[in-house]
Amino acid sequence: MSLGKYANGVVEIKIQAIAPERIINLFWKNKIKVRKITRIDISTMVMEIDWKDYDEIKEICRKTDTKLSISRRRGALFYLFLIKKNLSLLGGAVFFLGVMLFLSTFIWSIEIESDKYLSPYEIRQKLYSYGIKPGISKRKVDFRALEDRMLKDTDNIMYFRARIEGSTLKIAVGERVPPPEIVEENEICDIVAGMDGQVIEIFSTAGTPMVEAGDIVKKGQVIIKGEQGKEGATYPVHAKGKVIAKTFHEHEKEIQIKGQRSEKTGNKITNLYIELLGKKIYLKKSLNKFTNYDKILDNKGHIKYEIYNEMKTIYFDLNPQEVADEACQEFLKKTMESFDKSAKLIDKTVEKEVKGEKLKVRVVFVVEMDIATQEALE
Repeated sequence: MSLGKYANGVVEIKIQAIAPERIINLFWKNKIKVRKITRIDISTMVMEIDWKDYDEIKEICRKTDTKLSISRRRGALFYLFLIKKNLSLLGGAVFFLGVMLFLSTFIWSIEIESDKYLSPYEIRQKLYSYGIKPGISKRKVDFRALEDRMLKDTDNIMYFRARIEGSTLKIAVGERVPPPEIVEENEICDIVAGMDGQVIEIFSTAGTPMVEAGDIVKKGQVIIKGEQGKEGATYPVHAKGKVIAKTFHEHEKEIQIKGQRSEKTGNKITNLYIELLGKKIYLKKSLNKFTNYDKILDNKGHIKYEIYNEMKTIYFDLNPQEVADEACQEFLKKTMESFDKSAKLIDKTVEKEVKGEKLKVRVVFVVEMDIATQEALE
C-alpha cells in the first residue's frame, strides 16, 4: 500500500534478525528515515518510521528473512483508517442520535399531581378527550389554550398548570374547595358534640347547657341549646361556649415479630433500552447473575430502565415490648395530628398479646379537648 506524500502517519516497528544493525543500514541505504532506535536485546530493535516507507521496509525484511511487526501507530491517517473500519458503528451511532432527537419531539408520558379529592384518572380522561395523549408531538400542544379550556370545562378545578420536562407532560391541578360553613354571630344556633366523649366541664356565655360534668355524650348531641330565659318566657340566641371532654381513641394492629424477610444487599444491575415497533432495543444489557432479586421497570421516558436489585433473606426475632412501644408512638402521632394544639393526652392504655409469630397491640388514648361545634337551626 502506497499513499505517497499524503501518508504522513508514524509507525513504531519492531524487527528481529541475526544482525539488526545490518537491516538498519539497508534502510538508510534506501533513504528510509529511521528514528528513535532502541535495542531490546541482541537480536531485537524498536524504531519509528514514516507510514509511507512501510511497504518498502516490509519488502526489505522479506528478502532478508527479518521478522517485522508493528507496535503502535499515530497520526491523522490512522484515525481515518479507524473511522473507515468502524463506519457501520459510527453510522449506527448517528442513526441512534437521530432517532433519539426525533423521539424527543414527542410526549411519551403524562404525570398528574392533584389534591387527594381530585382523581388523576378524571384529569387524564379529560386530556385524552382533547387529543392529548402519549405519542403526540410537543408542537401540537398549546399550553395556554389547554389551561384555559380545562378551567372552563371543569368546575371543581381552581388552577391548572402544564409544562414539559424532557418527554414528560407534567400537570399540576388544584381542587376548588368550598369555604367552610360559618355561622354568623346574629344567626340562631345550638352547640353540639363534635365527637363522642365524657364531659369534664362546660363554659357557656350564651345559651342553655343541656348536660353536666360527668355525662356521656354522643356525636351530634345538643350540649348547649340556642335559647335563654325562664320556662315559658324563652327566646332563641346564638349559642356560645366551650365543652371540655374526655375523648377516647382506639387503635389496633397485628405485627409480625418472628420470621424472615427479604432485604436489598446494595448490589444492582441496570439495563437501558428503547422500544421501536413493540420490540426492545437494548443500549446497555448486563447478565443477571443474582439468584434472588427484585425487578423494577421504569417506563416514564423514551429510554426505559430495567433495574435488578439483589435480595437476601433476613431472619428476625424482635422484642415484643420494643415493637409495642414503637406502635404506640405511631398511633399517638396519628391521633394528635388531626386535633388542634389545645388538645392534650391525659391517659393511655396499652394491651399486647403474642400469638405465635405475631404481636397484637391495642391502644386506647384518652384526650382532653373542646368538642363544641356550632350547628345552625333551620
